[in-house]
Amino acid sequence: MSHAWWRQRVFPTIAGLLTLLAGLGCRAVLSGWVSKYGGVALWATLVYFLVLWVRPQLAVARTALLCFAISVAVELFQLTPVPRALYEVHPAFALVFGTTFNAWDLPAYAAGALLGAGIHAAFGHPARAR
Repeated sequence: MSHAWWRQRVFPTIAGLLTLLAGLGCRAVLSGWVSKYGGVALWATLVYFLVLWVRPQLAVARTALLCFAISVAVELFQLTPVPRALYEVHPAFALVFGTTFNAWDLPAYAAGALLGAGIHAAFGHPARAR
C-alpha cells in the first residue's frame, strides 16, 4: 500500500468514521453546551474529512477554508424553512442540515475545521501550498 493511497482514501475514511463516532458519542454522553458545541465542531471536522476524501490533493489550509465555507453555508441554509421541513420527513436530516440558525455555531465550525486541519497535518500529510 503506497503512502499516496493511504493519504488519499484510507486516512480520510478512517478519520471521518472516527469523527462521526466521536460526534454521536459527544451528543449521547455529554450534556449542555459541551454536547451542543462539541457536536457542532465535530460535524465540521467530519465535513473536513469528507472534503479531503473528495479532493485529496487539496492543501490543509484550503481544505479547512472549504470546510468552513460549507459549514457556514449549511448554517445559513437554516434561515430557510427547508431544513425544518426535511426534519419533519425524517429526523436524521437534522444530523446533516440542523433545523435552527444559531450564530454561535459559527465559531464551533471554525474550531472543527481547525481540528480537522491539525489532524490532517499531523497524520495525513504535511501542509503544502496548492
